[in-house]
Amino acid sequence: MIYYRYMAQQVYVLSCLIIGQQRVKEHDLRLRLFSCKGIESVTAAGILRPNAKLKSSLQLFNHLEITKMGSKVTGAAIIQNNTGLTRDIKRFYLASSICETLAKLLREPDDYSQVFNLAAQALNDLSTTVKTCNEIYTYFYSSLLEILGFGQSDDLVAAFIEYLEFKIPFANEYI
Repeated sequence: MIYYRYMAQQVYVLSCLIIGQQRVKEHDLRLRLFSCKGIESVTAAGILRPNAKLKSSLQLFNHLEITKMGSKVTGAAIIQNNTGLTRDIKRFYLASSICETLAKLLREPDDYSQVFNLAAQALNDLSTTVKTCNEIYTYFYSSLLEILGFGQSDDLVAAFIEYLEFKIPFANEYI
């Protein structure tokens, strides 16, 4: 008689922002999550099926508490629903640029709790307040540079935003 041993996978609960989505199979999505620990990818199996329970929770820019086993999502609870960003092209564009910046700058695992709180606040401000996009955008990038240790000077922030506008086409139309 042969006995099989299965290693029990640990279940993790993670507070995170969804900063990217990619379709993997017919009904699956690979989600890029940003949390206090850094950026990681998980798979949401069957999420694109019409009767999927987690479909409304796992939307781009949402602040969630995700339950995962290994690299698969098993549950989700919405902390802050930021799906309103998809209705305004300017704010959607700025939220996308914030998420793209996070994905490019923070590739190494580390303690990013300050950056996580800043990003969550910026996405929340973009989706709920009447603050101008320029005010939110400038505050986010100046605070990000300060947290990452570059200091805070107006020239540095202006140069960084100018670089982003060069890298992200048409950014000056949306800021």
